[in-house]
Amino acid sequence: MIRTGHSKLKEKIRENAKALIFAVIAAMIIRTFVFEPFRIPSSSMVPSMLIGDYLFVSKFSYGYSDRGTFLGLPLIRSAGDRLLALDTPKRGEIA
Repeated sequence: MIRTGHSKLKEKIRENAKALIFAVIAAMIIRTFVFEPFRIPSSSMVPSMLIGDYLFVSKFSYGYSDRGTFLGLPLIRSAGDRLLALDTPKRGEIA
């Protein structure tokens, strides 16, 4: 009976560890390739954005570059290359 309880506890810990690892990996992938949260630190964007504003940035619009990857990992060949670029920035857009 003691071993059964111990086995159930180990199984719960294992399941929780798997769920946590999956959640961390999913969050890293989403943050690297889909959306990333930012906080506006200074008044350089006033009046459009105020100090302390929070926003989510879509990484789909202008494609992917090595500057936007998790920890700056070199997933793209050279610094100027962009993958899946759908559009280019236009004058007046916040980029």
